[in-house]
Amino acid sequence: MKALFDAINDKFKVYNPFYADINGRMYFTQASQKAIFPYCVYSLISDMYEYQFTEEFSNIKIQFSIFDNAESSVNIEKYFEDLKTLYDWCTLSVSGYTSVYMRREQSRLLRDDRAWHRAVDYRCYLEKN
Repeated sequence: MKALFDAINDKFKVYNPFYADINGRMYFTQASQKAIFPYCVYSLISDMYEYQFTEEFSNIKIQFSIFDNAESSVNIEKYFEDLKTLYDWCTLSVSGYTSVYMRREQSRLLRDDRAWHRAVDYRCYLEKN
């Protein structure tokens, strides 16, 4: 589903508050061990094919993971708000598909001894052209 990943990146790279928050550091699937905080990683959780009469759909779940090593959760909560502004119910330009919706489904805030982690799952529903 390279076309979807390209569309997510294209939307991100048009300057916006979330891009500024993480200084343009968004990675696919895995960040480098030397990645500088804050940053975001997005990955594919599931990709289901659906067929309805004569239309074909892709029902895809994407997870964004935002990481920040600040002591307080204030920054990561701002990054989360800006991620929502960017991707909640957005229309993506996915080659070969019509974007039906991009809907946030759940979010979790975690903390370990090194960093805050905000995991945010989105459901992307695409109709094949």
